[in-house]
Parts: sequence; C-alpha cells; structure tokens
Amino acid sequence: MDWQAGIWAVTLWTAGRVPMLVTFGPRQVTASLIGALVLERWGQLGAFFPKVTVDEFAVLPDRFRALIHTPNLAELELALAWFRTTIVQEARLAALTRSPVIWESGHELLAVETAEELLTWRRRIRAGRALGLSGRLPEAEGALSGLARG
Repeated sequence: MDWQAGIWAVTLWTAGRVPMLVTFGPRQVTASLIGALVLERWGQLGAFFPKVTVDEFAVLPDRFRALIHTPNLAELELALAWFRTTIVQEARLAALTRSPVIWESGHELLAVETAEELLTWRRRIRAGRALGLSGRLPEAEGALSGLARG
C-alpha cells in the first residue's frame, strides 16, 4: 500500500508551559475552562477549513497535541493561526485568564512520513485518553482506509 502524504503531527504549548488546560481534582482530571474551549474550537476547525481533516487529538496539562490530514501546508498554518487566536480572544472575553498570552509563539509541526510514525504519534496522543481529554472526530475515521490503526 502506498503511503499518503499530507499527515501532520501538531503540538501547541501553553505560554511558559504552565499547566492551564486541565484541572486536577481529588479523583479525576478534567479539562479546565480554557481546555474545554480548546476542545470545542478544535471540533469546529474542519467547518472553517474544509481542506483540513482533524484526526486524533489530546489536551494535556501544558500542551495540545493532534494529528491533521491536509495536502495544503499553507491551509494548515492558517487553521492553526485561527485556532490559537480564537482561543486567546474568547478566553479574554470570558475572563478565563488574566494573562494576554495563552500559547507559546510558534508550534511543533512535523510531517508524518510513514505508517510507523503515524502509529507512534497515535500512541502518544492516546496516552492522554487516560485523562479522558482526547478523542477522534468522526470525519477522520476513514481517512487512511485502515492504515496504521493500532
């Protein structure tokens, strides 16, 4: 089976890598208000950027990690800029943070070039599932026709 290009691993770090995306309770970890906003807006990404297909993702205490499918890197960069800006604007409007900065500048964006790399990234993302803060959006279910689903 030929490998399909256009799969990207994305990591967005919080400013100063402060653990602001989750709340630690006595018996569970849940998304903070900002983390919930991150999950909600991430779910809307494909509606605003139809050339971008969201795959698996996870909210971790100090970062957001995801797999994205798109043949167009410029569209992906635009989608990430929209996502980051929207989170900052809405968090400020809702007074979820006093800081004007939520994200570190830049992001980690790596091309996933083999099925083995895809499997490794999915395992890293799924590690966040123990916290109940990750998922897979329905439109990505058939994206690879069963390739590297493990």
